[in-house]
Amino acid sequence: CPSLGWSRCDMALAGRTGILPRQGPAEDVFTPQHLMRWIVSSLYLDEAIPRGWLLQWYWSILTGVKLGHPELTSLIESTSGVYMDPPTSKRLSFRAVLDETPSGFRGFVQEDSLPADEVVSPEAWKEAEAVLSEGGWPVTEEPLFKYITVVCWIQDKSEVLADISFGRLLQIVNNCVHKRMILGHRDGTLVPYKESEEYDRVANALNGRPSGVNPGEDFVRDWEDLRQVLRTLIEQSGVGEIEVSQLKLQCRARCQKELSETVFGHCSLTKLLDDSGLGPEFEIRGDPTTRLRVAIAGSAEPASGSGSSPKEAGTAIGEDNSKSLDLAGELTPRAPRPAGSSKPDAQVAPVQQEDDPLQDNDPWANSSLGKVQKTEITGVQSTSRGVRIRKVPAWRGRGRGRGPVPPGPS
Repeated sequence: CPSLGWSRCDMALAGRTGILPRQGPAEDVFTPQHLMRWIVSSLYLDEAIPRGWLLQWYWSILTGVKLGHPELTSLIESTSGVYMDPPTSKRLSFRAVLDETPSGFRGFVQEDSLPADEVVSPEAWKEAEAVLSEGGWPVTEEPLFKYITVVCWIQDKSEVLADISFGRLLQIVNNCVHKRMILGHRDGTLVPYKESEEYDRVANALNGRPSGVNPGEDFVRDWEDLRQVLRTLIEQSGVGEIEVSQLKLQCRARCQKELSETVFGHCSLTKLLDDSGLGPEFEIRGDPTTRLRVAIAGSAEPASGSGSSPKEAGTAIGEDNSKSLDLAGELTPRAPRPAGSSKPDAQVAPVQQEDDPLQDNDPWANSSLGKVQKTEITGVQSTSRGVRIRKVPAWRGRGRGRGPVPPGPS
């Protein structure tokens, strides 16, 4: 960070040890701890919860160095007046908490559960929906930063949204993903809804088409085919039941077929298993907040210790919870699967999923949005609520958005 007199080696060392070589009189040294406390305070003033992934991004923007989880937590622990919650988190979902909140702090928007019209004005919502529907934000190489990338882009794209706090803009983007169907996911990154996998699933469900099935691949085609697949998988499980989360993987490995809920007019597997078309032969067991399993109705449950939970056991499959669909579309083929992944006797490991930064169990991964503009960081701009990072297309030049460097210790 040249503006602070630190080299990349200095910053890497600071992240690991929390210590920098002396650079002058003690009262003139601006340490990594000072910068971390300033970042956390700025996020407080910008109504954004200082989550680990947000601190990691902010630090990399200001210093050019991306701290890993051990370096980031070590730096926070060595910063006076700041602590981690929870203190032993092994992921970047923790938050940094100030012992004393800064003057002017008004609370975090995400914690207040504000109605949409209290997050921003109706005019701002209209502007946000219009801008986000067009798309065009840059590709993010780090999946944890997908929400931040879109927020930085709309700050520069719209004058109406430019002065809204960072925390409120994060809430806008989150709402547009999970409630308003303005944004969706494609290969783990955010895209306009009509370009998303969610849109494809709804379109395929309306038309009874499979999702993610390549030409020439077999798939479960009707209810009797589905019932036979479930019988086979339950029988081969060895415990008389199979986890819902493993159904597709086991169907592919043991039956050499793809199981796609959209063939039956549903957009989720749990909705499919609740459909009355499946009949009374099967039942769902388990706690919906942990692991759901499918078993033959009335069969004995596995003994305690086999990995099954008796909580809320015996929920019968049969109620039709399907919803009408009003969207049409084309089938989007999936990329070819690596050879050897469909061996019938293969042991299929659970898919490891990373947390969505704003939703605890939303899976995502690296991807590309296609033709988008390259971007660069053009500076830090101070506002009445703290700080705003400018991230704009490179072709727009370097002069816009420059601001002062973070202040030194008071």
